[in-house]
Amino acid sequence: MFTNMVATTIDLQVPLIDQFTPTPAEQIPDLPIDPTGLWARTLPAEDTPSVDEGVYDSRAILHFKSNGARSKKMYDSAGLQYVSISKDTVYQTRDAAAASRLIQDLVADAGANGIAAAGVRGLAAAKCFKPNDVASQTFYCIAQADKYVVEATDDDPAVREKVAAQYLMLTAK
Repeated sequence: MFTNMVATTIDLQVPLIDQFTPTPAEQIPDLPIDPTGLWARTLPAEDTPSVDEGVYDSRAILHFKSNGARSKKMYDSAGLQYVSISKDTVYQTRDAAAASRLIQDLVADAGANGIAAAGVRGLAAAKCFKPNDVASQTFYCIAQADKYVVEATDDDPAVREKVAAQYLMLTAK
């Protein structure tokens, strides 16, 4: 069983590796810091950034997910383009309809693992959840801003403040 899994993984990885074009070492200093522009529109972390912070494409973000196969299906359905991880998480999809599909899936997951809580004032469509573990003080909130989905986890009211601030950053002209 294990050898079959390894063989299948290698069979799937080799064609992807063949598609990869490495950046020549002398060009690395010239790579753009934020080629998507999404990082500049994501709430910055206040303290020292973690090694996980940054912008990932739809395939790279799967490394952070506990159920990669399910996440891939959900992201493919939503036309996920990029994910920015910092103080919160911002998903960029191809359009507002795709973001709406993604938020529906995230709400379903959150509802299965938590209890609906008060949303974010001023953002009627934002959804918040408290974990089933009643001792936990951590809340999870999500909201849509056009083709973006905002996801934040924190204590109350900080989580709602994050979502509201992130929404403003994504919708400001």
